Amino acid sequence: MNEDVNYSPLPRRRERPLNCLGDAAEVSGGDVYEFAKIIPLEYGPRRRLRKWWEWNYIAECAELLGYLSEDNKALGLGVGKEPLIFFFARHCQKVLATDLYSSDTRWTHARVASTNKIFDSSPISFQRERVQIESADMRSVPASDASYNFIWSTSSIEHVPTLKDLVKIFNECARILKVGGHAILTTEFCLSESPYLLPGVCALDPFLLNTLILSSGAFEIEGGLDLTYNWGHPANGPSPRRYGPIQSPPGLKMEFNSGYRSGTMANMVGLSLICPIGLTLKRVKGPLLDWRQLELPKNIRDYSDAVEALHADRSGEAIKLLAPYIEDGQTSITLQQYTHMFRVYAEAMRRTHKINKQAPKNLFLFLDTLQGRIVQDGDALDRIGALLEVYKQYEEASYVYKLAAASPSTAQLHSVKLAMRHALMEQKLGRIEKGVTFAANIFADILLSTMNDSPDLGKAWKQGIHELKNNSLSSAGINFDQFLLETIKASSSLILNNFEIKSRNFISN
Repeated sequence: MNEDVNYSPLPRRRERPLNCLGDAAEVSGGDVYEFAKIIPLEYGPRRRLRKWWEWNYIAECAELLGYLSEDNKALGLGVGKEPLIFFFARHCQKVLATDLYSSDTRWTHARVASTNKIFDSSPISFQRERVQIESADMRSVPASDASYNFIWSTSSIEHVPTLKDLVKIFNECARILKVGGHAILTTEFCLSESPYLLPGVCALDPFLLNTLILSSGAFEIEGGLDLTYNWGHPANGPSPRRYGPIQSPPGLKMEFNSGYRSGTMANMVGLSLICPIGLTLKRVKGPLLDWRQLELPKNIRDYSDAVEALHADRSGEAIKLLAPYIEDGQTSITLQQYTHMFRVYAEAMRRTHKINKQAPKNLFLFLDTLQGRIVQDGDALDRIGALLEVYKQYEEASYVYKLAAASPSTAQLHSVKLAMRHALMEQKLGRIEKGVTFAANIFADILLSTMNDSPDLGKAWKQGIHELKNNSLSSAGINFDQFLLETIKASSSLILNNFEIKSRNFISN
């Protein structure tokens, strides 16, 4: 243990502005700055300490840097309906809130029927005439050069396909900000094996932080840099995505829900652990980042180019870029990198609709890396299982889906869908009862562990059935109504038995 680091469950507060990793201890010691004081205690998202820390970080830095005044204009990137929009509108002359709000976007989390839906979600009063809502991509924002005093974003900038896109966002921030203005951001940071570069979750690590941000001529960090992590606080422990953090039910007073029940700040994703990092970057006169000139390892650049090619429907180019790493069998890169590369390779192979003699060999080479591990990358194995289905390797596909569904780092709704795919592979292999039992156990296990999320799980179950019905490759000859009935019956039996045992033990004691 590093003696210079204060690993502690006790409340603490670090001086702002500071570029640092998230710490639940900073939001469990009372409200100091205005944002935390005016947001009602009963406001639901306050119970999500990870997001609450990020909002507090941004609001505190903005307050300390003097941006809470009518002399300033604020721009939010990927801000959805978060309360910072309304908080800044109480103080600034103008707030431009951007996200993929329109109904035809792939980012369904941000879709809204009207701007009134956004306004009506505010937990505090604010001046509506100061807020402008725009559906916009973070890589191309409808704002003039040097037109805003500060930009904020809460764990949104990482939701792009590649690091190249992330560079575009930082350059867009530099274009829009006035010299001397600030970008106050939170994004994802790797605490473990890195880098974690799943398309849509481009997480930083110390190397990428330095290469993409700290070496930029357009920005300099405001305040110090502290990359230590407070493992001593219970809420900072890693949270398995399969279950999510254990939280007190809505309605309990905040003092009974101060983040000491389970981890929420760090998340298990794939084979990695990630947590939020807060960045306060000052716009200075200097050149923008040039992707072609960045000193990146060849494997990271090739991977980014392959993801870009896949998104542009150039699957052949993606395969060509990744084939040397795939055939090398994870000898020169980390296991997480190899897994992400294989995910993109598998999806590119699936899209080509061509039988490639090398692909089955590469698939079995990859399967060898899965042995003996409970933690798997469900997002990668999902695509790899689909490619195994293309090659009619149903035994292996069933095995891959089962591993992915059971992994603690697989998101709970995704876990349900993967369990059903495993059951369908078992049906093809003449073992439907075995498959249904596994799917029922997955569903019951998650439901028992996260009772508050049961409506979402039911929705995921129905959505999974609908998707599988429309998948002619997997659904031939399957009675989906019977399949759904059997899995629900099995899950219900497991849940009832569990509660009966617990109740009996409670009464007998």
